[in-house]
Amino acid sequence: MPILQFPEIEEDKALILLFIIKKYNCLADNQLGRTIMQKLVYFLKFAGLPLNYSFKLYHYGPFSSELLTDMDILQIRGLIEDHRVENASRYTLAQRGEQLLIEKDSKINGFKDKTGEIVDLVGKLNASDMELFSTTHYIFWAYKNYSGKSPQKDFVIDKVYEIKEKKFQKRQIISAFDQMKQVGMLD
Repeated sequence: MPILQFPEIEEDKALILLFIIKKYNCLADNQLGRTIMQKLVYFLKFAGLPLNYSFKLYHYGPFSSELLTDMDILQIRGLIEDHRVENASRYTLAQRGEQLLIEKDSKINGFKDKTGEIVDLVGKLNASDMELFSTTHYIFWAYKNYSGKSPQKDFVIDKVYEIKEKKFQKRQIISAFDQMKQVGMLD
């Protein structure tokens, strides 16, 4: 019996995470670090991909410790690399990760379109904007799931402004809310 055993990660989930890294790094100018990865997976889960992570509102918006663990597992298994520079991480696919995506291509075909769509939609945002958009989205849906009805726009804006301790101006929050409403993310 091994002295140290690493938890398993579901194959579909691992493949989706690897594909997110590949797609994001091909499209975006920003570096894919922990914060942006957390937000991308949060939005992809909401869009219906089989990513059963639990998210809680944290300092930079929705955060899942389970996702962080799975990213560490992918790194330990040599599927991704985390290039850390001055306390910032940058995820890239390792050669083994690239090879696995090629071998399992048919298994992830059903996830590619939705993943690409979400990465295209929010992938151009920087980490600060991702924090704003995901927090606004989280507040909207937490209220709706709790009360059974959609919150008023002013309620969401005021809550985000309060929670983020005035980090964002109200006009920025309004803009994020309106953009997500326009593409159907707040229905």
